[in-house]
Amino acid sequence: MLEKFDLAKTIERDKFNESIVPLKERLGILQRTLWEKKIPLIIVIEGWNASGITMTTHEIIQSLDPRGFTLYATSKPTEEERARPFLWRFWMKTPIRGRIALFARSWYSRAISEEMQRVAWNKSLGGKITSINNFERQLCDDGAVIVKFFMHIAKDEQKIRLDERERNPLTAWLVTRGVWNVHRHYDDSLPIIDDLLTKTDSECAPWHVIEATDRNYAVLKVYSTLVKILEKRLAEKRERKKIKEKAGGLVMPKRNPVKRRSAPENACDKEECQQILNNLQIEMLENHYLLFKRNIPLIRM
Repeated sequence: MLEKFDLAKTIERDKFNESIVPLKERLGILQRTLWEKKIPLIIVIEGWNASGITMTTHEIIQSLDPRGFTLYATSKPTEEERARPFLWRFWMKTPIRGRIALFARSWYSRAISEEMQRVAWNKSLGGKITSINNFERQLCDDGAVIVKFFMHIAKDEQKIRLDERERNPLTAWLVTRGVWNVHRHYDDSLPIIDDLLTKTDSECAPWHVIEATDRNYAVLKVYSTLVKILEKRLAEKRERKKIKEKAGGLVMPKRNPVKRRSAPENACDKEECQQILNNLQIEMLENHYLLFKRNIPLIRM
């Protein structure tokens, strides 16, 4: 999946500046439209270390109303999260209708980092893939829009960026021994990540691989992809509404006729009613005794 993308793609700065402005304005309008239509949006940004995940996240939120989205920077799970099922921590962060949840790294990064440390990790990671697909399918069935980006760079480009971060005192703390260790295993990780992306590239939540060597090109592709997907979803919603209106609204099920009476079928006076009640009470006590004798629990609703 990743091998077919050309990482040498670039864009001229003038063309980028000209194209990005209307897309940013459009994304802000689409956010308000999603709120009006009560459509939840989930944006997932994954990728290699130093591929531009933070930069892309920063660019996206510049066009959004902060009252309408929540940003989650996924990191190591807490003790409470470890004690619960893997996807519980992400279920708790799914947005309500009309809001946006933006994940800078997500269940994908956690699945790889947590499972690859275990024995027989390949089998356990396969189980995570099934759970993830079911998780995203349920969200889509409930009306959510899921947009997943993978920021892709080559190993040489990654080394250049890590060296730049390490030389800068403001970003040197980001480059740890573990980060360099992952970089050294780039070639080993590539087929694993490629397989993960392929198996989770579903119809309801497809992957969008971003050639992130040129930062401007990456930002422009993320914006154009996001705007295109949201406009398509809103157009489909409008089309469904037209079809419903043309059909005359919802087709109601056939109603069953019910005979309505203002008086009971069987009438009795006060003495007869009391006698019936006494008989029923005696019968209930007898049944209660039989249940107790046979150790059958009685549940009162």
